[in-house]
Amino acid sequence: VWSWMVGIGLGGTAWQASPARPDIFDGPENMIVEGLPEQRIMYSFSSDVGNKWSAPFTVPQQKKKRAVWSPVLHVDNAGTLWLFYAESSSCKIAGTPSTWSPGGDILAVSLSSDQMSKGFSPSDPPQWSQPRIVYATSEGDSIPKVLANKLQVLSTGEWVLPFWRELPDESVQGSDHCKSTSWQIPSAGVLISEDGAPACGSGVSALGSGASPVSAGVRRIARTAMQVGKPQRGGGQDA
Repeated sequence: VWSWMVGIGLGGTAWQASPARPDIFDGPENMIVEGLPEQRIMYSFSSDVGNKWSAPFTVPQQKKKRAVWSPVLHVDNAGTLWLFYAESSSCKIAGTPSTWSPGGDILAVSLSSDQMSKGFSPSDPPQWSQPRIVYATSEGDSIPKVLANKLQVLSTGEWVLPFWRELPDESVQGSDHCKSTSWQIPSAGVLISEDGAPACGSGVSALGSGASPVSAGVRRIARTAMQVGKPQRGGGQDA
């Protein structure tokens, strides 16, 4: 995903990075395996509209040895860069190697405009805010969540962030660590900030139209509650 920071002449991109594991496949190729515990989110910055990029950095994770998924970047009116993503918290698939079923808790971290404007280096990586869970897997029938698209800002000022409830692999459905009351009902929904007008508008009700197996859902969150705790280092620079 790409996001341009208006006013400070800086752009950023973030992506889900799955490690290559040549040790688990026969043959000469390095195969990328989705859902490994080492799966992480990486990001890079550009000051010339994408012609040149900084070396990538790794986003700090809420918990270690858990896969992270589907990054979404957003810049607010104050120039703060927000990163929303999902982190696995349950629904691990047995096998060699063991992997996480897609999705999990939805988290948010942020970088202030001051952080963004000063520049970064391997010895001085970005200091994101502490990860904050804004929608847990345990909410909404304990189905892991995956972010589905970019965050949109309504004319009312509310933030609308689409997500998808990702049904876990059949091998883990109903297990002690991966429970749900509605395994056969995948559904889409949106997270809406509470910092704007209370009405969510027609953009939310339209989610459920024309999608027979999908039901719409709305979860309200407080944007001011996302940024909690002291900043932490950006996880270092990766080759």
